[in-house]
Amino acid sequence: MKFSQKLSWTIHLRKVLVVLSLTYAIGASTAEDPQPAATTPSITTEETAIDEVAVENAAADHFLLQQQNLAAELKTDELIWLDVTYPEASESVQTLALVREPRTPQAHGAVLILHDKEQHPDWPHIIRPLRLGLPDAGWYTLSMSLPYENTAHSPKRDLPSKHSESMELTDQLKASLAKAAERKKPTENTDTQTDEAAETSTTKEDLSSEKTDSADNSVDINLSDQSTKETKAIPYDDRALAHVKSALDYIASAGYQNVIIITYRGSANIALKHIKPFAPAMTNQGFALVMINPILDSEFQYDISKAIGKNFQAPVLDIVDSSNIGYTQQASERLITARASNVANYHQAKLAIAEGSRQRTLLKRIHYWLETYAPGMAATKISQN
Repeated sequence: MKFSQKLSWTIHLRKVLVVLSLTYAIGASTAEDPQPAATTPSITTEETAIDEVAVENAAADHFLLQQQNLAAELKTDELIWLDVTYPEASESVQTLALVREPRTPQAHGAVLILHDKEQHPDWPHIIRPLRLGLPDAGWYTLSMSLPYENTAHSPKRDLPSKHSESMELTDQLKASLAKAAERKKPTENTDTQTDEAAETSTTKEDLSSEKTDSADNSVDINLSDQSTKETKAIPYDDRALAHVKSALDYIASAGYQNVIIITYRGSANIALKHIKPFAPAMTNQGFALVMINPILDSEFQYDISKAIGKNFQAPVLDIVDSSNIGYTQQASERLITARASNVANYHQAKLAIAEGSRQRTLLKRIHYWLETYAPGMAATKISQN
């Protein structure tokens, strides 16, 4: 029994010694060893200076790269690059369009095909079957690239970057950033305290000198400048309208006068905004609009006359996916407003055009409608002789 008690006390004593050893070791490490200074990355003027021209053009470069990748996958005789000039921009941008010549003895006209947002001019659903199929029926097709909605292109800056928009580091600031932090021991003699006071005084003098030197090299964060840059961002609709204008100008230069615009989903909104200023002068010949599952701004959706006015004469075909109840309900609203606005040649067709099916049915329906409502101008390509 005595031996057992003695062993128990021995174990308890060892535990106490271990705890005391650990406590002492931690205290000594905290008091004597300075904490390692955080490494400060080297900052250079070149790294901190903002190249605004590169930032503003990065989005445009990305868009161009995507078009170049698409062009590499297609036949060269289908590719054309059109110059598109955005509002207030000093330079134009190159934009890809895909063309197909009519494969009949006589052309009926030209069809401009506009894809949905965040797609491309050879989109496999809806767009590609139309651009490849309609030439067999005698139509010239041009499928135009539209810009990305969430990519804001800003006009190229004509003025050089401001000196105040870059950070310049003085020698004192570099030394201060690179200087390691020091932790003093809790107990010091009188001489050490005197040295410490001297160091503090020197540090204050350095900071004072640094403030004086940095007064001429201050970092100017101009919030009004940022606001100006944001106002320069061009809205998606304005950019897309510039693409449509460039495509129609090219079609006109090719001699086509009977022009059809076919839109898919969100691009219908862009087509209506393009038509709006010309709507009063349009007749029932020379132009037609085909909208496939159109997604419109609320003002156009609930009152089509806000886009094309009253008594619009040009033919309009509104094709709706009958498998989607939401689309059919919106189509009913558009039909009511079209009748109320006395749109003379407004037609609706309900087709099951879910993705991956009924592509040929859609193509045949549009082909038949164009023959019926956009005829009489078969010889619409002006002779270039």
